[in-house]
Amino acid sequence: MTTVYIFRHGLTKEAELHLYCGKTDVPLSAKGIELLQKQKEAMPDLCGYSFYSSGMKRTDRTLEILYPSAVYKKEAALRELDFGIFECHSYEELRDNCQYQMWISGCNELNVCPGGESSLQMKDRVISFAKKILSGKEEEKRIAIFTHGGPVVALMQYFFPEEKKNFYEWRCGFGQGYKIQLDDSGASYTKLEFDKEIK
Repeated sequence: MTTVYIFRHGLTKEAELHLYCGKTDVPLSAKGIELLQKQKEAMPDLCGYSFYSSGMKRTDRTLEILYPSAVYKKEAALRELDFGIFECHSYEELRDNCQYQMWISGCNELNVCPGGESSLQMKDRVISFAKKILSGKEEEKRIAIFTHGGPVVALMQYFFPEEKKNFYEWRCGFGQGYKIQLDDSGASYTKLEFDKEIK
């Protein structure tokens, strides 16, 4: 049996302002820290798990608040989509920008943010990392991943393609996530919702 926990980082000021934020290394907001501290006691016991973070301030701090004694590895492959020139801008700021209009129209998977990457490029690196850590012949693996909204969706779509859920159907709230269990008979998951105040 393999068990994988996937967590989205806590709330940031940029998220509160509804800004596109991928490669920009922003910290958790005061409210984000407060919500995680309240959530801490409800977290599952992950003693013996291997911990991974995207290495960004917001994911590292989320992990450190929720599992203060955990030793973890930083993996850049788990970072959010690079929004290029759209980084730290809102829809309202960008809606009349012709490059933005081209990015949000057509194929959302393949369209590349100017100076950034496409959703497919992000998914490829995230799934390649998942395949790497799940390879090998150990009978049991226990893994906890602290990442971002886009990579959470990418991993759920990879593990459960038969559900055919889109980005918004798989997306989870800040500080929330999924528990995935994999064995020879297939895969199952549980959505983890500790505090529904922030989505």
